[in-house]
Amino acid sequence: MQRRLIRTLASLGATLFVFASTVLAQQPTPTPPAQADEVIRVTSELVQTDLTVVDKQGSLVNGLKREQFELRVDKKPRPILFFEQVKAGSATEEAQLAAARGVSAVTKTPAAAPDRGRTVFFYFDDFHLGTGSMDQGRKMVARFIEREMGQNDEIAIGSATGQVGFLQQLTDNKAVLRLALQRLRARPFTVSDGQRPPMTEHQALLIENNDPGVLGFFVEQLLKEMPGVTNPEEWVKGRARQILEQANYATSNTLTTLDSLLGALKNVPGRKLLFFISDGFSLDTRRSGYLKLRLLTAQAAKSGVVIYSIDARGLIASLSDASTPLAADPTGRLAKAEMGAISESQDALNAIARDTGGRAFFNNNDLSIGVTKAIKETSNYYLIAWHPETEDQRSGKFNRIEITVIGRPDLVVRLRKTFTDKELSAAAAKNPPKDRTPAGPKQTENNLRAAIKSAYPPQAIATSLNLGFLDSPETGPSLAVTMQVTLDPESFAPAEKEPVAHVDLGGVVYDTSGKVAGSFQTQMTVRGASQEQNSSLPDNASYNHLFRLKPGLYQVRVAARDVKDGRLGSARQWIEIPDLSSRKLALSSLILAKRSGQPTALVKQGSGIVPADLSIDHQFERTTNLRFVTFVYNAAVGPNAGNGRADGHAGSGNPQTQPDVAIQVQVLRDKQPVITSPLRRIEIHSETDLARVPYAAELPLADLPPGRYLLQVTVIDRIARTSATNDTSFIIN
Repeated sequence: MQRRLIRTLASLGATLFVFASTVLAQQPTPTPPAQADEVIRVTSELVQTDLTVVDKQGSLVNGLKREQFELRVDKKPRPILFFEQVKAGSATEEAQLAAARGVSAVTKTPAAAPDRGRTVFFYFDDFHLGTGSMDQGRKMVARFIEREMGQNDEIAIGSATGQVGFLQQLTDNKAVLRLALQRLRARPFTVSDGQRPPMTEHQALLIENNDPGVLGFFVEQLLKEMPGVTNPEEWVKGRARQILEQANYATSNTLTTLDSLLGALKNVPGRKLLFFISDGFSLDTRRSGYLKLRLLTAQAAKSGVVIYSIDARGLIASLSDASTPLAADPTGRLAKAEMGAISESQDALNAIARDTGGRAFFNNNDLSIGVTKAIKETSNYYLIAWHPETEDQRSGKFNRIEITVIGRPDLVVRLRKTFTDKELSAAAAKNPPKDRTPAGPKQTENNLRAAIKSAYPPQAIATSLNLGFLDSPETGPSLAVTMQVTLDPESFAPAEKEPVAHVDLGGVVYDTSGKVAGSFQTQMTVRGASQEQNSSLPDNASYNHLFRLKPGLYQVRVAARDVKDGRLGSARQWIEIPDLSSRKLALSSLILAKRSGQPTALVKQGSGIVPADLSIDHQFERTTNLRFVTFVYNAAVGPNAGNGRADGHAGSGNPQTQPDVAIQVQVLRDKQPVITSPLRRIEIHSETDLARVPYAAELPLADLPPGRYLLQVTVIDRIARTSATNDTSFIIN
């Protein structure tokens, strides 16, 4: 069964135009400017940092030159050796970062695709989010997904408690993001010891810091309840310590989970933006809070993450509400002490943002304003590098970096807080380098499993993944998984007759709960031509596997490992399997293929077979034509004079059962259509299987600039008055 479906797909790649198809009119779009990003990094050659410049209104300032900046390291001026303005998510970002570090940009990993898009994380501190704040935070993110998320952006939604589960990962799939938002529920950690009068976390912190007013109040109340108690101050301080230990548990978990996320992000290319959404919390400097915050700042710098904090409470006048038990204090000592509670709860939010080069948004009931401003502020940034002057500086031992714009005191330069080599070492110790030595069968399985489970896929081997849902008479509804691995000449070992490369492959299908719905593991042997044949080595190889799955949303993850040198590559993709038994209108996956040569004006039924290659990586040269085919399922049938057959096939003599389905094809870039076909009826022919109505078309790419595009196909059933849409992305190099 698997081989039959694979043959079907291969046949589609070679005979896409057996069915009615059309070359679509197109309009070129301008090529976007190239730009880049990053962090404070220390190498033996250069120290690199990224920074943002804003005016008094908080608007981004672009177009500044190198000579307008002054750099001071430990109060001594230093020359700026590298300077560029960078666009976040641009194709050239990684090359610019490498240049700023003074290292070669040559790498075996594939170059970043044009129009790579932004990488944005929404991190909910659900240890410190009330019900109202959680609702506001969810609405804020939902608005961003529906209105502001770019076509090529990758977004992740996560939380401190991990309640998002398997869906806490980067994706451009809006259905996955919506489902992740639905999983978020308010579950704030309650700090209380059950004693009377009630003591808040802020009051406990003031008591530990020997605030005379708050300490005196609780001592007086204790003596009223227990007149004979000895050492009442120590009794009250002990109670305060217990409350702070509880609070520290929640805060520690919030910061530790965020630190782990930041550490994993070092494998994600480019500068990343993270929104930290919280109701605020106290940072107890006498415990581990301060150290955790410093390590978190260092980790953000290592991973190229800028954090913007958002106080989800919006505009607040007091931390107390009707549900908060408060001690009655006619003397006003507690009321006076609580005046600083709001700002104290926001101090940590401000520090996290400021020290990573971002900023905090407080006291605004429209949380989306902060998101919109942050996106604009981080869309462009400056990248500078300087040469360390002393051995200590080469080791990261500098205390302060100051950067100003000469003669412009009205401009604010936001950059990361410097961190010491000790903090760098502590952060690096959590992420030791992976062992890439050749391994035995058990270790191979472990390596593949680790690559598949990794939060962010390794890319030492370029690995592409193509998912195709089809319903065929032979197999029924099936998912064909096709992976392609790019091979280097070094992958091939000399053999007696011909060079051979061995690649370990593995794949897993997960449902939205993270449960395994299917898997495979195998080793692929790729043989090159013998020396007598005088042919070059193959530069890629592909593998197919078939799954039968129930309707639902799934993620497929695949991994490859070069047996010769242990390099790993991975890829993943979401797909929704429709329920065809519901009889609702549906589409198969869009199957893409490429053909070289000049575009034809029109390929009609019966025009013959035109060879084309199935495209697994969805990458096309401008000299090729993109071809696609899709199938329409569950189209309603109705009278149509001329042809139609009651047995499910079109024909003559029975005008009962022919669908009336129209189709429109669009190609979009950055959400803007660059190609739009007129709505046209899909022709039904005598050999058409009405349960699987096919449609194919061809797009000449010569007039489109390089970039990432979205192919979107919409079908309208004019009998049932319903519609269905499917899309897939592709890249023009």
